[in-house]
Amino acid sequence: MEYLLGKEMRPDKVKKGLIGNCEKEVASFELNSQRFREIKLVNTKECPICKYKKFESFAKVRDLSWVVCLNCTHHFALKYPDAENLKLFYEQNSKDGKLEPYRIEDDDTLKYRLENVDKPKYESITKIKGRASSWLDIGAGLGNMLHLAKNDGWDVCGLELSQFQADYAKEKYNIDLIQKDVIPFYNEDATKTFDVITAMGYLDLIEDPIHSLSIIRKMIKKDGLLVVSTPNANSFSAKLLQLWPESTIRLCTPVDRSLFTEKSLTYALREAGFEPFKCWYFGLDYFDLFLHLSIKNTEFKNSEAGRILLESFNEFQAVIDKNKLSDGMIIYSRANA
Repeated sequence: MEYLLGKEMRPDKVKKGLIGNCEKEVASFELNSQRFREIKLVNTKECPICKYKKFESFAKVRDLSWVVCLNCTHHFALKYPDAENLKLFYEQNSKDGKLEPYRIEDDDTLKYRLENVDKPKYESITKIKGRASSWLDIGAGLGNMLHLAKNDGWDVCGLELSQFQADYAKEKYNIDLIQKDVIPFYNEDATKTFDVITAMGYLDLIEDPIHSLSIIRKMIKKDGLLVVSTPNANSFSAKLLQLWPESTIRLCTPVDRSLFTEKSLTYALREAGFEPFKCWYFGLDYFDLFLHLSIKNTEFKNSEAGRILLESFNEFQAVIDKNKLSDGMIIYSRANA
């Protein structure tokens, strides 16, 4: 496995709204967690990745228990609603596409995110794949990645269940996202294939990652590239979550099902017929520390100590990234013959 470590970032720019509203974000998480607990939840009896039936406690986040598989190290929610109740939960609690504390920022912030978050990921893919051809983005969000690809001449297609985000992509980028998950999309026309498939922040939300990856394997061309990103359970941010679960607002949200490790994610990819060859670790772990401290002491974010932490973010974060303890990881894979 080839490793890329680190990426410079300005949390005060990319997360400006979150810094100003972190107390409200906590309240939002509390409310959504309470609503989540009120619906029918089903016990998870085995690891969703390797099917091993032995696991131990990882954390309890707002009365929702998370465990870690003793075989493949996958982390997952111990209880989760079935598909029907989950759909009902989304329908009842989604307002303008903002069930989770995700905010559409001002134009300057959006421009910064596009140039400094999405573009480096896009360029890491085109550096491997090169020529423009066909690109499918699963869980396309606001359409940023597809916007970059489309402008470079790629034939793009995106899947996004959120009406709010689909509307945004149409209005902002004139990209028509398809409001379907990958399995019904494939079942509609099994002949569709793509040179590049991306799934950024998708696998940690779904019930059966290996099954979905197996469907993706059928949709990728012979020399195609699959790029997936997930939060990293072996991260400094995850350690902070274990220490202060009541103030976490970036990991183990009410609708998350999984936290992957590099081991569990590569296991899933290989089971589905892919061979991972590169992993990029980078994250916002020290920003997470800033958020926890800001939530625990409302004066911290405007203090001299808070200013130093934000201004020195890249120096602090480089230590975490160097040790592969970043809260984000991207894995690049090719389809097995």
